[in-house]
Amino acid sequence: YWNEKLHLLRALPDAWSEGAVKGMKVPGGHTAEIWWKDGKVRKLRVRMGYARQLTAALPEEIVLKGEPGEWIERVF
Repeated sequence: YWNEKLHLLRALPDAWSEGAVKGMKVPGGHTAEIWWKDGKVRKLRVRMGYARQLTAALPEEIVLKGEPGEWIERVF
């Protein structure tokens, strides 16, 4: 998280070409889950927190909006 954006997989080691992270806490009260393959985000799932908005850089930027507790999912 930098400059009010969640930057995903910026420093992913080559050995981790495929994987997932669940339960990652993000500023704003959000919880993120990320799945990747070939070094690219394939799916992003966020349980929205009190901030109700999260900008993620994948490297393209997407803005997720929702009510606290709501799960928002994007597949790429």
